[in-house]
Amino acid sequence: MADKIRLDRIEINDANAQAILKSGTVLADLMRRGAAAAAAATAASPDGAEFIVDRALWAARRAVYVTTGNQAARQGEARDRALTRAVDAAR
Repeated sequence: MADKIRLDRIEINDANAQAILKSGTVLADLMRRGAAAAAAATAASPDGAEFIVDRALWAARRAVYVTTGNQAARQGEARDRALTRAVDAAR
C-alpha cells in the first residue's frame, strides 16, 4: 500500500499567481470562452440578436463578460434566458 502524504500548509507565490492571472494566454482563453457563450446565446435568441464580448483589465486579473447588444438580444434574455443558458457553452 502506498504511503499517505499529509499537507499541513500550502504557500502560494503571489507574484507568480498574479502573473498567471494577468497573462495574455489567460485573456485569450477567456475571450474564446466569451465568444462561445455569445454564439450560443445568439443561436437561442430571436433573429438579429447581438451579444457583445468585452474584457476588463483589472489590477489583479483579467476578466471577460458577455452582455446584450441590442433589443432583440435583451428580449431573448428576458423571454428565454438565452444568455443565462449559454454560460455552459463557455466551459
